[in-house]
Amino acid sequence: MKKNRREFLRTNSVLALGWATSRRLIHEIGLERLSVFSQPPTASPRFLFGASVYPELQSREDWLRMLDRFGDAKFTALRIAESSWGNLQTGKDAFQFGWLHEALEDVRARGMSAILGTSTFIAPQWLIASRPDMLRQLEPGVSVHPFGRKAACINHPLYREACRAYISALAKNFGNHPSVVGWQLDNEIETTLSQVCYNAACETAWTGWLKRTYGTVEELNRRWDLKSWGMRVDTFAEIPQGYQSVDPPGIRQLPLLALANLHFQRDMIFEFFEEQKTALRESGATQWITTDLNDVWASLADDPRVSGSLDIEGLNYYPGEHSSADYWKKTAWQHDLHRTGSGGNKFFITETTAGVYGDAVIASAAPTRDQFRMWALQPIAFGASGLLYWSGNRWRGGSWPYWGSLMDWSGKAEIELKWAKELGELLKHWGQKMIEVEVEHHIAVINDFDQRATLAAYPGVSSSQSIVTDSFHCGHRLGLGVNNVNTLRARDVKVLLEHSFVVIAANCSLTDPNVESALINYARHGGHVLVTPLNNYQSWDGIFVEGGLGSGLRELTGTVVEATRRTALMPQDGSAKPISKPIHSANGTSTEIGLEGFWEKLAVDADVEIVEIFSASDASLDGMPSITRKSIGRGSVVKLAFWPAEDDALRIFQQMCAAKTHPMLASSLPSVVQGVPRTDGSLFLVNTSTTKQSVSLLRRSRDRLSGAVVEANLQLAPFAVLWLEQMDSEHSSI
Repeated sequence: MKKNRREFLRTNSVLALGWATSRRLIHEIGLERLSVFSQPPTASPRFLFGASVYPELQSREDWLRMLDRFGDAKFTALRIAESSWGNLQTGKDAFQFGWLHEALEDVRARGMSAILGTSTFIAPQWLIASRPDMLRQLEPGVSVHPFGRKAACINHPLYREACRAYISALAKNFGNHPSVVGWQLDNEIETTLSQVCYNAACETAWTGWLKRTYGTVEELNRRWDLKSWGMRVDTFAEIPQGYQSVDPPGIRQLPLLALANLHFQRDMIFEFFEEQKTALRESGATQWITTDLNDVWASLADDPRVSGSLDIEGLNYYPGEHSSADYWKKTAWQHDLHRTGSGGNKFFITETTAGVYGDAVIASAAPTRDQFRMWALQPIAFGASGLLYWSGNRWRGGSWPYWGSLMDWSGKAEIELKWAKELGELLKHWGQKMIEVEVEHHIAVINDFDQRATLAAYPGVSSSQSIVTDSFHCGHRLGLGVNNVNTLRARDVKVLLEHSFVVIAANCSLTDPNVESALINYARHGGHVLVTPLNNYQSWDGIFVEGGLGSGLRELTGTVVEATRRTALMPQDGSAKPISKPIHSANGTSTEIGLEGFWEKLAVDADVEIVEIFSASDASLDGMPSITRKSIGRGSVVKLAFWPAEDDALRIFQQMCAAKTHPMLASSLPSVVQGVPRTDGSLFLVNTSTTKQSVSLLRRSRDRLSGAVVEANLQLAPFAVLWLEQMDSEHSSI
């Protein structure tokens, strides 16, 4: 039956979980917090603030002078030897660890800590020269230059052997060094995820991966549906790497192989990580282990194997002076993803912009002081327990020099060092509190690497990825913390019940029946679930599911997608004026349809309410269900047949979540302002824009960072970051 918007809001508000209700429900039904995933430790008992340094590039006088300047800036940690393999091992059995021992003693003498890198992304030239067949081939038969980053093929067995030998020697020398608190595996390895390496070792690894993944050729033929187009194969060796074909009007990617390549590369990277971790542990290293991940779409951050390879996640983050609103939306999602993707509530920034940015060419203007401060505090607001600049000192040459550091190669300070010193003073006072008072979470978005990989290969429409980032962004505009929950963790209702609202966001390959069962159980106990378009379309391999689109979630949603369309751009009444923006209308209101007009034609079960219908001049769209609601126990599941524009999506989120906004907010935040709550009732506000923004608070508050009183009618300055607490709150620390 049709239900109006007011009734939809009233019913959901009555049943929706409140600010702390999820924890009460866990107690009522006798469930304890999920404990099968170990919680990553904080990177340090203190906030990690510092930079990457290269002491081997400096005179001892310049090195010590730089350390003194960094100590004056209240740095607590330095990343060392991140790209120094060739400077530490000069031959097969020739190790030169003396300079690193000396540097680490200098670091310890100043009360700082060090994170050592395994440096495996830059192989020594003597190693490559001894076996040039180790080089990656980005085109068949054409090797990359050995001077380049990531020049060696990580699947080459002799390269792996050399990596293990070097890491073992490094760990035996520094595994118990008092200044070393952590280890970084490789460097920015995710940048190779979408590449194909045609080295013979990779071709062999690819064939082996196909055998391990599919078992038999018959199973591969079935799961890839190679009967289509008559493409059945008789052996695994018949399937080469690569995923491009000549198809007019140009070169077209083969999505089947693009997706398989992402899975293959992911698995090889984790195998590489696991070997490095084993070498460290077996050689006596007891410190925590991380790597520096990238802000890429198909991030590894929420793969279940992360917690087996890493103790805490690191993220490299490089904002520019012209960063758009869309950039900050995606960046905030990346912070949430790396903070919670593998089940923890901590991450840290392994690299971020220091000064101008670029390699041989300056790519962007240097930030202003306020930008520099916001760029540092924005990830901290999202739960980062450390922030390291790239870089502390610059190198002059090598493959290429780079721009951007706190000090140049001659020991002269850049302008940004004095701004870093200001941040150091702030973090000396508040850093420990920022670690202890964690991000409070209220919304769970179910998403993971497999879902994003499928969406990358089979996007449906070019803007489909925005469903994921918009879902996180709506939470930030409401000041409600958002957790990324991978599919494995989503199988357990105890994880879901820690949140007052769950979103299934464009999980096109979500076919796990255990997740659907957990979501049904979650709803029975009063939870509310929002199901967006583009869910349960395909298998893990990318093949469309049997039974119809979304049929695997029918018990949860009470719907099946009968067809998918983009709205017609010309009205059906024959008038000459085209529809400029596809519109969904109901009860006197209008909602823009996002995703380029993409919508789903839903078949709706009898026990499911049709909350709203499309009203449009397009006859195929007019009168079709646009929002449905299925009651399950004390909760409900709402299915959207379209994805709305941002402000309309925000209203739906408010309808679904009884908290509406953070208790300190009188209304939702402007699109360019991000709100992140903490467990003591405080709230970070970040203005990512160049203009002043109006924010409505329920009452006067105090900014912890400055100590200033903030009026309820707040005018948030450009690039401002505030950490608000209620002045009359029992949680107040001032």
